[in-house]
Amino acid sequence: MSVSHVGMRRNQLAAFLMIFGVLAGAAFAWYRYTFPYGRSHCCLKQLGLALRNYADLHDGHFPLGGGCPEASLSLLYQGDDGIGGAVLCGKTKSAEEAQAILERGGLLGPDSCDWHYVEGLTLCDNPQLALVWDKVGLGHNGQRLPNGGHTVWRLLGGEEVISGSDWREFLEEQERLMAARTAAAKKGLPALTAKIRLPSGEVVDRYGARFSLRTTCTTGGWARSAGPALERSELRWARLDDGDYTIALSLNGWKSRPVSVRVFKGKADPDAVILEMEELSAVPPPNPTH
Repeated sequence: MSVSHVGMRRNQLAAFLMIFGVLAGAAFAWYRYTFPYGRSHCCLKQLGLALRNYADLHDGHFPLGGGCPEASLSLLYQGDDGIGGAVLCGKTKSAEEAQAILERGGLLGPDSCDWHYVEGLTLCDNPQLALVWDKVGLGHNGQRLPNGGHTVWRLLGGEEVISGSDWREFLEEQERLMAARTAAAKKGLPALTAKIRLPSGEVVDRYGARFSLRTTCTTGGWARSAGPALERSELRWARLDDGDYTIALSLNGWKSRPVSVRVFKGKADPDAVILEMEELSAVPPPNPTH
């Protein structure tokens, strides 16, 4: 191979390395800008569902009493939700450090948790109130959000991205909703509660058997829940829209007679009912419709 060919190969290699270096530098710069704290998968949905489960097990109250909002949020770790330091630390803090704190029985603080958690809310509060959002403002995988903004979890459920241009309006809305909280919401008092009277005459608020609970409203809405065991949380309606409701329960081969409730201005009448369970053979069939 001639000297000229060797020189050409070297020039080509140098040009290739220079282009590769430029592209690698651009990719690195893009990554650092897009993921300012590194790529992560700190799932807000998982956190939101764990908060709801906690409230269901604590008479509608979300975690409270840790000493600061971040500490109260980390009380979730004491439950059996599968929530650990990787989720509770948020998107900018060290998952390893948070996990170590939790494992030795400690609680997280502002230096180890970057979630903004709103303490003191209950399931009876306005569902538009936000329960938690990320302090810095990052997307699901830790990416910088366009035009700023934050990911938010409201009591209504579901992850929502509030853009930077709408953030001030969002905060003002939250202030108004917090100022309008009712005494019943602060105490976690549901609009309606129910208990069940078993065929034996015993009155209970839970039962370890498969159930199906249906709530129907004259406005056309209805809801159904079912599962392998009836828990107390299923017999608590935190908030109800105005209307006339009919509630019916099937449980362990029994069926309740339908119970009627009227709701006006958010208040149920009556606000506590008993579902009388009977053997299916003792329940008359519904009237035929024409």
